[in-house]
Amino acid sequence: MVRNRTTTINDDPKVLLRVRLDPAAGGDAVTVEATRIVSRLMTPRPGERYAAYYDPADHRRFLLVAVLPAAP
Repeated sequence: MVRNRTTTINDDPKVLLRVRLDPAAGGDAVTVEATRIVSRLMTPRPGERYAAYYDPADHRRFLLVAVLPAAP
């Protein structure tokens, strides 16, 4: 889920993201929500998959780093 928060910084929107983090090494997936500033040109879309880094102690601290191919 991506929801606009009506705030922009340098024309980039601040949005509420709801993401599911699936650990590549296995383990339970978690769903988290966080507010982020995203590029207006590269705003995440529902259903897109990303490689991400996250803090195992606080899953709200995550960084989306690369778009992945769609799931088969």
